[in-house]
Amino acid sequence: MNTLERWFNSIAEGNAPHAALLCGPDAGLCELYAREAAALFTAKSKNPALLRDNPRYLELVPSGIDSLRSSLRLFRELGDSAGNRCMTIFSAHLFKVQEQNVLLKTIEEPPLNTLIILTGTEAGLLPTIRSRCMTLRLSAASESECERLLISEGTAPDLARLCAKLSDGRLFEARRYASEDYRRFRTAAVALVERLMLSHIPYGELTELLSGTSGKGKRSVDSALLSDFFDIWLSLLRDSLIKSLNCAGGRNADCAELTDKIGSRFTIAQIQGIIETVLEAQRMLGFKTNPAVTLDWALAKCKG
Repeated sequence: MNTLERWFNSIAEGNAPHAALLCGPDAGLCELYAREAAALFTAKSKNPALLRDNPRYLELVPSGIDSLRSSLRLFRELGDSAGNRCMTIFSAHLFKVQEQNVLLKTIEEPPLNTLIILTGTEAGLLPTIRSRCMTLRLSAASESECERLLISEGTAPDLARLCAKLSDGRLFEARRYASEDYRRFRTAAVALVERLMLSHIPYGELTELLSGTSGKGKRSVDSALLSDFFDIWLSLLRDSLIKSLNCAGGRNADCAELTDKIGSRFTIAQIQGIIETVLEAQRMLGFKTNPAVTLDWALAKCKG
């Protein structure tokens, strides 16, 4: 039995520590387990749906010290009658020091029958908060577990399988990949990668896609959208390289025809060279280089 299972069992048996910190590489997974624990504590079932409209459950995210104080006051005013109450604090490391000190008072002296669950990174939390919490360090889910969780949330099986593979099992990213907005963006991005690799550079369409606008007028490339485009481009290139090397492990099952075309058009050395260029462009973005300049540099380098 792992640490997480022991924690859930202790909640069910009524002897869990009053405060816990869930941390790990997958924020989405930490949030899912936090909600399951909250449901188990307040409603005797791990079904997070039972938290909806639950008057004895509170979720907190960074929103300013006045809002935090108001929420904590309302939570304490629930009263100490029979029944458990739970408060989950998501991305706790993003709370400012003053806000964390306010949280600390509630963690040190919680109301009766209360479970407090935090998610976030240990490094961003005050030592006084960490010392009062049981810490559970969670690893990322496997692709199969991520796929199962997505399906349980209503994602179609084929899409769940694709998103779990694209995200390497990171639930937070997989959920984003399954969203309608991202799928629309990815479809357009894949089409532009195909034209970029096999025909000509679609400057106008790229600028429109990466600015998040349509129609005429001055556009500026959005850094986050450009980062997503680079990720998609890299993923397709790596699948092409894997096929050229006769290896298994591709991620883009829905783009097999395109990755085959790229693999047949370019040599292994050429694909590796383009991958290095896109990786360098991503590093440039990390150093806050102008997104439009970064895109122009990457396109010129790849087609030069």
